[in-house]
Amino acid sequence: MLPGTNWKEPWKPVEGSSWWSEMLEEDRRQIESSRAKLQEERPIRSRRLPLPLWARLLVVARWFIWAIVVVVLACVVIELMSLT
Repeated sequence: MLPGTNWKEPWKPVEGSSWWSEMLEEDRRQIESSRAKLQEERPIRSRRLPLPLWARLLVVARWFIWAIVVVVLACVVIELMSLT
């Protein structure tokens, strides 16, 4: 066993053991540095650019087109059912 380890519960640090806190500090530093590297490599896309007017109209028009298609299909189904 390493000095300062608790043999009954080895996952818990012993009070006053400095090697445990040094290991935790080293791990924390490595995690922070890897996070910083990832932030630098990855482009930041937190703010989305506003869509131009034609694109916004296209998005709205798409929903209207789908609504019209659904209504037309419903009318066709009703007509077919009334023929039989």
